[in-house]
Amino acid sequence: MVFFTSWVEFVGFASGVLCVVLAARNRIENWPVAIVSSVFYFIFFWNGGLKSDALLQWVFVAASTYGWWNWKRVQNLHIADRRIEALSNEGVMQWVVITAGIWRLWYWLLPLLVNGTQVLLWDTLATCISIVAVILQAQRKLQSWIWWLIANSIYIPIYLNRDYNATAILYLLLWFLSIVGYLQWKKSMRN
Repeated sequence: MVFFTSWVEFVGFASGVLCVVLAARNRIENWPVAIVSSVFYFIFFWNGGLKSDALLQWVFVAASTYGWWNWKRVQNLHIADRRIEALSNEGVMQWVVITAGIWRLWYWLLPLLVNGTQVLLWDTLATCISIVAVILQAQRKLQSWIWWLIANSIYIPIYLNRDYNATAILYLLLWFLSIVGYLQWKKSMRN
């Protein structure tokens, strides 16, 4: 059994773990590390035929740039808004509807844009959940971790099925780190 299929997967893996550990600790450094991970995983997924996952990495780069800018802006202005907030029940429902709408659109659009995509239904669902997760994380919303948990639950079997064992293990680690991040952010909210 091959653990890493390439050095590109290894760099994406290592920076991905570091990124989530930093995010769970509410550290701004998670954003540039996320960009590094996304660039390497774009190359990895594109070469492996997971086109939706590959294109998602550019959404992550854009969202990470926004998150980095937003967290830095808050830090520079000495705003007390570094706090983490929970979405209301209505807010959660709005993001569920947004996620479903984005998924429906991406599921229809992706095959028109890119030939050779694989695992279309699950790949596009996990992609859209991840997009919402990173947006919520950039806004320091507690529920971002729940979106990550769901997305990671979908990604793990996709990657195992393709024999991307290291990446599947990364997403298993990310699954556990989603729980840790949620608990740490919830504790932060109480303080």
